[in-house]
Amino acid sequence: MRAVATSRAAERRVESRSPSRASELQARLWPWPSACATTTRVAHVESDLRHVQRGRIGVAKATRGCQPPMCASRHCVETTPCVVDDFLETAPATPGKYGMHTITKKEAGQIIVHAKTRLGLTWQQLAEAIDAPLAWATSALLGQHPMSKEQATKIARVLELNDDVTATLQEQPTRGALEAAVPTDPTIYRFYEVLQVYGPTIKELIHEKFGDGIMSAINFKIDVERREDPGGARVVVIMDGKYLKYQWG
Repeated sequence: MRAVATSRAAERRVESRSPSRASELQARLWPWPSACATTTRVAHVESDLRHVQRGRIGVAKATRGCQPPMCASRHCVETTPCVVDDFLETAPATPGKYGMHTITKKEAGQIIVHAKTRLGLTWQQLAEAIDAPLAWATSALLGQHPMSKEQATKIARVLELNDDVTATLQEQPTRGALEAAVPTDPTIYRFYEVLQVYGPTIKELIHEKFGDGIMSAINFKIDVERREDPGGARVVVIMDGKYLKYQWG
């Protein structure tokens, strides 16, 4: 209760100086569950209210401290404190189910990973729930493919997600998840390294076996398998793409 009071006091102080922007932020911050009003969040709220007043950040960024997109499962909203995170952009917000901006595909993917971990589920189990290939389902849940309404609804039911996530799963994505040309995540970087070393070899062998063309990444499927080996388990990645011939007109 002390945290709630402190946060509201901070909002009142700013509203007296900047009514329109502070009122917008206040409407966005409440009425989240009282359990969300942690001391950490209060510090963010007080600091962000001052920045909003001075026009340094947008309201979407100011509400990063605690909000439904980081707690989109019903369980988290109702019973647990929210997680402080800085992933929200400063772009203008549009109303959503909880009075805040509609979440992006990336944010939905983060919510899904959180819910999957909390419930102790695997990607294989989620893929089976919507009767879809493992790699495709995982990619779709991380925001790289659109799901049908039926698939999104089933996933939302399994992961206890709200309507905002369900709707976002059905949206057409802007594909491409890497934030830099050279990936920094060690697991993803290994594939960049493989292409640096074997990319020219792959190109030459494709041309020798097929002719002047490429492997499609649209008419395409991929699988990741584990193979036991006396020297240690091995990762087997299978890429299967349609051959597309270069042609004029």
